[in-house]
Amino acid sequence: MVEGSQQSPPAGRPSFVQSMVVVWRRPSLTAIEVGWRWMLCAPLLLLCWRCVNVALGEQGFAILSNGLSSLSVFRLLESMATMHEVFRILWPRFVPIVSFFVPVFLLAWPLVASIGRTFWLRRYDPTLKARRPTFGLLMLLKLSKLAAMLGTWVGCWVLALRVAVTAPVARHEEPNLVLLAAMIIGLTLLLFVVWSVSSWVLQLAPLIAMTRDVSVRKSIAMAMRAPKALRSQLIEINLVMGIAKVALLVLAIVFSACPLPFSSVETQEFLTCWWIGVGVWWLLASDYFHVVRNVAMLRLLRASDAAAEAKLRA
Repeated sequence: MVEGSQQSPPAGRPSFVQSMVVVWRRPSLTAIEVGWRWMLCAPLLLLCWRCVNVALGEQGFAILSNGLSSLSVFRLLESMATMHEVFRILWPRFVPIVSFFVPVFLLAWPLVASIGRTFWLRRYDPTLKARRPTFGLLMLLKLSKLAAMLGTWVGCWVLALRVAVTAPVARHEEPNLVLLAAMIIGLTLLLFVVWSVSSWVLQLAPLIAMTRDVSVRKSIAMAMRAPKALRSQLIEINLVMGIAKVALLVLAIVFSACPLPFSSVETQEFLTCWWIGVGVWWLLASDYFHVVRNVAMLRLLRASDAAAEAKLRA
């Protein structure tokens, strides 16, 4: 009876806080999400780190260290020239690594994600259909959109640097650091809003595919034709999720800086362990909120379907 009450469509509008409570009371859902992510990423990151060590060698690390140590916000043009030179020298060594790991990641992530998330979603709601190929294809589409968004963000950085740094220097003027910060922050917030407003389609489509047992094309079409009330709630969840991720990042930075005032009486081993612990906490909290978002969207979808059925009966 308890299990059935958890899976039944919630009365009224399910809130994000209610979904947080549901996931908190069922830690196995977050454990499964953490498990498949770490089982995939830990070996890949370890292998990538070893390949980078071999590719760079002592000479490459010395070049990179010297370039990073010379960076300064008060000498932006010189810093940009230095990093461009470092990138020009070291990039040929990274080409084989990137050529190998990018295709492997693009194939492995959707495959493992479709298995892991299907497992915990069906554990939460056993009535869902296992649509792993559909889930994997939709995940690949989401990764493609995320890559395009990150490329646009990098382009915004290049635009801001050209407008606030390169152009004034060409006119024999000082770089405008205030304009640079304003452009980067403003364009980043704009991209954040665009992502929150548009990404809900590819996040809702896998849940529709598992709920209604439909194909990729039909799940995307049904997600785009979702009721207006449901769309607004999904966008709200994305905005809340983004704010939560930013808050987690700020907390992680604050926790990382807590031991610094006592660095004179602390060992480097303690600081390293502290920073590793903060990083692990951030990863666990981030995975928890990923689970919360999917559960919140599924609860909203169930509630919307129940409201539509009740309206048809009436």
